[in-house]
Amino acid sequence: MPLTILNIGQTAIIQRISGKDDIRRHLSNIGFVEGKKISLFSFDGTNYIIEVDSSRIALNKDLAKRIYVREDL
Repeated sequence: MPLTILNIGQTAIIQRISGKDDIRRHLSNIGFVEGKKISLFSFDGTNYIIEVDSSRIALNKDLAKRIYVREDL
């Protein structure tokens, strides 16, 4: 499921990242890699704040929908 489906406070594990090579490389450079555990910190209607490795990163909706995750049980 895309990251945009998560509820605030929910954790998930990145399964895959879609998009062109430059988009995937950009997301990888800021910490979004397959197998990494992430948590949705907040969403203001336009931007998602995601916690990765105890850092908070803001992504717009277009980038966030390219990250596919599975729930962390």
